[in-house]
Amino acid sequence: TLRHLNHVGKKVVVWEPVPGAKASVPQALAMAALDGQPPPALEWTRTEYLQRYRFFFEALDVHSQFISARISPSDAICATGACEVQRNGRPLYSDNSHVAASSREIWQAALGRVNIDSR
Repeated sequence: TLRHLNHVGKKVVVWEPVPGAKASVPQALAMAALDGQPPPALEWTRTEYLQRYRFFFEALDVHSQFISARISPSDAICATGACEVQRNGRPLYSDNSHVAASSREIWQAALGRVNIDSR
């Protein structure tokens, strides 16, 4: 448990849920390209994301004293209020909820911003 890990001197870093998409991103992008159409709206809003995972964030808040750092994918891809599903024409997901290898720079940057020495 978080309490036990904290008690034995471990620092806990929590990776928050990724926002995901409303459908398979690569498939939707491919179908749109095949049909010569713009891709459909696959993005969740940041508000929808926070509502969907409210139970998770409430649990983090309750146990915050045992968490050294949090990594927020939504900070990285929901800055405009809509959670990106593609960037520069490259899908951020390999389906609708698993991050794609092509988005590794985004997640590397998110990891680089984590400071666990502050606790």
